[in-house]
Amino acid sequence: QQKAMQCRLLARKLALDKADSQIYQGELMSGLGELLQEIRRAAPGPMKQAATQFRDTILLWINKPGRRLPILSACDTLRDVLRAHGVEVNDSMLSATPWKKKSKKYRH
Repeated sequence: QQKAMQCRLLARKLALDKADSQIYQGELMSGLGELLQEIRRAAPGPMKQAATQFRDTILLWINKPGRRLPILSACDTLRDVLRAHGVEVNDSMLSATPWKKKSKKYRH
């Protein structure tokens, strides 16, 4: 499940990144290969099925335009199964620019 979580994080970064996605794509492809090995060793069940579906979806969409929503949907589905099996999964907003608090100027 650790490799599935790592691949999920990379897939989210790939889907949400507005810059050069090649940074995450190579690392994700490598991780998906390692995930396949984990899937093959895993006992049958919902976790194995979810990891397999996640991997298949990412491989289908990784090089296609319009990949953002299918990849994020696959990430959400995997997250839900992981959480249902007691794994803590925290999604964070990834942003190119940090959120800044607007300062209020008071006139005396």
